Amino acid sequence: MIHILLLILKIIGMILLAVLCLVLLVLFFPITYVGNADIKERTVCGRFRAGWLFHIVHFGMELKNSEVRYVLRIFGIPIFFSGRTEKIKKKSKDLKNKKIKKKSENKEKQEKEQKHKISEKRTKSSENYKREPEDIKKKPENHERSTADSRKKPERHEKKPENHEQAEKNNIFLGIKKRVVKIREKVKSILKDIKGAYNKIQEIKTFITADTTKKAYHYGKKIIIKLLRHILPKKIRGDIEFGFERPDMTGRVLGYIAMTFGTFNINPKHIAIHPDFENQVFRGNIKMKGHFLFGKTIYLILRLYCNKEINEIIKKFS
Repeated sequence: MIHILLLILKIIGMILLAVLCLVLLVLFFPITYVGNADIKERTVCGRFRAGWLFHIVHFGMELKNSEVRYVLRIFGIPIFFSGRTEKIKKKSKDLKNKKIKKKSENKEKQEKEQKHKISEKRTKSSENYKREPEDIKKKPENHERSTADSRKKPERHEKKPENHEQAEKNNIFLGIKKRVVKIREKVKSILKDIKGAYNKIQEIKTFITADTTKKAYHYGKKIIIKLLRHILPKKIRGDIEFGFERPDMTGRVLGYIAMTFGTFNINPKHIAIHPDFENQVFRGNIKMKGHFLFGKTIYLILRLYCNKEINEIIKKFS
């Protein structure tokens, strides 16, 4: 009995150790990636490759203008790729078309059945009408009386009211009154909308100027910059030439590029930028290499989520 228990404990220990090793590998073994892109006047070509654990898990992607191809491989076996997704999409489309056809056929059948039932009812009613006695059709006296009454009626309508002008005046007055009431209601609704907008602006002001939002903004900014620095490539080489029709626009873009270089510690010697203030141009090439740890990314995201100020803001919006 003791030998069996020890054997079971040994097996459980081996399983737990294997799971722990796998978790540690996932969290602390780096994911490496390489990418390059060539941009010309009308063509864009690019490649991206990423791998984990000596490329046991491998992801590759190619871009040519609007065509995108990608493959996910585990131990060299393709599991998910662009051709497969297209086939799945086609199958789903075919199934949807079949379902739509079936629904349309069922509707047509129902409509035909309803029409057939209505035609049968009409035939039955016509047969019953033919079988009715002829005594019902003989009603000349009533017809003569109705014609006589109809001749007498216009004599009553010929009498016009004495105060016809006063009635017309009253109608005009009522119309003006209704229009005034409508204008009042519109003005009131506009004033309500203005008040609501003003109150919303005040709420936004109080939210922005509050201490919790300021603290949350500074903390979130710090962690997001850390996360991007960790994920973004460590080695970049490039040569880019750009320009717009408006020179002020090119100057703004150049300023934004300088800001990004400063925040993410990118060396401007590694990426040569040539602004053109006269012509509309965008061409160049970029090469990059990088790696990141899955565990560190999760740790930074949890730090961002577990902050008190950020949680308070999330609760307010939710």
